[in-house]
Amino acid sequence: MKFNRKKRKKLKIFLRLFFNVLFIVYLFIVFLSTTAHIIPPSLSVIPSFLALLFPLIAASYIIFFFLIIYFKKYKHLPVALPLFILVMYDINNYIPYLKLFENNSNKTRPIRVLSYNVRLFDRYNWKNNYKYRQPILDYIVKENPDIVCLQEYYFQSDGKYPTTEYLQKKLKAKNINQYFSIHLRGTDYFGIATYSIFPIIKKETIKFKNTSNIVLITDILINADTVRIYNVHLESFRLSEEDIIFLKKPTNLTTNYGKANTIIHYLTRAFLKREIQTDSLFNSIKNCKYPIILCGDFNDIPASYTYKKINKFLKNAYDIIDLNLGSTYNGYIPFLRIDNIFYSSHFSSKNFSIDRTNKFSDHFPIKCDLYYHKNNK
Repeated sequence: MKFNRKKRKKLKIFLRLFFNVLFIVYLFIVFLSTTAHIIPPSLSVIPSFLALLFPLIAASYIIFFFLIIYFKKYKHLPVALPLFILVMYDINNYIPYLKLFENNSNKTRPIRVLSYNVRLFDRYNWKNNYKYRQPILDYIVKENPDIVCLQEYYFQSDGKYPTTEYLQKKLKAKNINQYFSIHLRGTDYFGIATYSIFPIIKKETIKFKNTSNIVLITDILINADTVRIYNVHLESFRLSEEDIIFLKKPTNLTTNYGKANTIIHYLTRAFLKREIQTDSLFNSIKNCKYPIILCGDFNDIPASYTYKKINKFLKNAYDIIDLNLGSTYNGYIPFLRIDNIFYSSHFSSKNFSIDRTNKFSDHFPIKCDLYYHKNNK
């Protein structure tokens, strides 16, 4: 009997130690998932990988925290409570409950802004590209916004695949700034474009090495004031549809080790490239003396280094409580809000929306109304 008691006692000690270690490891993982903005990918990509899973990690931790309260395990609160506050603060980027306390009284005329990655107007869907090109163009014309920021823009100069001509003819925003990173066959142009109802007074670009991704800068006049529009397309993961399907339903990890390793390589490479691109963009924003509107495809999520760094200086127009956590990616992977509209304190925003009825691209278009408050700084 004494021997059995000793064994049981040792087992209890072992289990207690095991669960304490597990508890510490879990808390550390939760903490790391909130630090992607502090720890850049060049130092460690682990927080960036965990940030991709942040909605799931946060949901598990909220349940875990309330179980601590329910079972009256108050001795864990000195560690669990600060981490809970940190998690809830980051969740606001996905479910912006703190915006409920903001005062958004507006007296000025709204400026309707649309941002849309148009996936080259489906140019390379060889059999059906005309089927989707026209609905994309017609959607933009129907919305007829004051400012339009388009990423993965395609223009064909021989008139066989008219995009620019059609939009300039139909839109009220006829002033255009476009830049093409890639030219093929003398007629095919691939890049990015900004349309504006307001006069354009200056055009610039922020170019990045070894990539076609770019930031297009357009200075416009609103009520005789210069406003800077950043149209952003940052580095994507460049995963194939086969890679994305594998991520959604990973099977036979032993035999598909090479596939998993390739995906990790692609993700890591994109994290590192976006860090450099984000730092260049951030420096431009920090030194800009004008009011700012920043739109585009960031290819990164609200828990990421990219998002958090931009959000230090600019506010996000996203203000909806959405079961999809604001997902703007029209694909297999859920909860990817990778398209954004940011703005400086000279503006306030209303009526942000994600049009998920528009499924002609692999991104959903996003739009909002911005109100310009001239005296704000």
